Amino acid sequence: MANRNRIDIPFYKDNYVPSNTTHDNEYDDDIFTTPKALHKYLDDSFFGHDTFKRELAVFFWKLHRGIRPTGSLLIVGPTGCGKTEAFRALSKIYRNIQVADASVITPQGYKGEAKLNSFLKRLDFSSELMPVLVIDEFDKLYTESRFSTDMISYELLKMLEGGIVNAGTEEKPHFVDTSKCAFVLLGSFAHLYEKRGKTKPIGFGTIGSNNIDNLPESITEEKIFDLLPAEVQGRIEKTVIMQGLSEENYLSILRSSYSPANKLGQALGKKIYISESKATEIANHAYNSKIGVRSMNNEINSLVNEILYRDPDVMKITIE
Repeated sequence: MANRNRIDIPFYKDNYVPSNTTHDNEYDDDIFTTPKALHKYLDDSFFGHDTFKRELAVFFWKLHRGIRPTGSLLIVGPTGCGKTEAFRALSKIYRNIQVADASVITPQGYKGEAKLNSFLKRLDFSSELMPVLVIDEFDKLYTESRFSTDMISYELLKMLEGGIVNAGTEEKPHFVDTSKCAFVLLGSFAHLYEKRGKTKPIGFGTIGSNNIDNLPESITEEKIFDLLPAEVQGRIEKTVIMQGLSEENYLSILRSSYSPANKLGQALGKKIYISESKATEIANHAYNSKIGVRSMNNEINSLVNEILYRDPDVMKITIE
């Protein structure tokens, strides 16, 4: 019963419980035999983004062998494109991943409990697997004027370059050797998508214009690196830019084995079916709202909740 109340909790939260899959109980070393085998696992876990999966496959294949990358991996992509889903899948087989939410981080000397270095204390160095710290919302460190970017860059560089870092305080030090862990940086860098027309409304169920003048230009590595100090750029080994999904892509996700409806059905122990017309409508909402898979997940959950309210014992749920 516990799973039913936790299906929307991010995988990196303490009270997250994975859905039932063949890889939930313990990781399977066969998946890490080759990068291609790991790529296949990712293909079975979420839709599209072949280049992104290739880079993740090689990155984690090396880590599984204790090979630390020469720099961090920067992953950039719009909301709802699958960044979080990728690490949700990886966390089931590589069980030494911790995530830091950069949107709440404050540097040393500023008020706030979430210091960047403090996230290092969560890493498990006793595991056979090299610890990985994922800094989510990384772009927020450089796009919000909450503090000096020089201060946060100094702390970030100390972590990324590999060395002894105090993850505690001066009164209670907790030293961590960051040369024995790896770093992944995630961010949307949404403000770098320049609009050529009016901004479309954003929100659940919002239907936007299909006018091509309203579509954003593609983001580039040059635009991203213009924001970052040269020293930080030098600590990034590879940059992967994920493109947003099309309406047809979202429809394909709904028809696939990793559809949000299938995952919800597994958690509830029920079969959930979506009519073709409703699937098209849900995919349209996901695409035009720019919320992506989260939009589909929210809408399907809402519709299923209405049905369960009327009949909680129903075993086959049809959304029309």
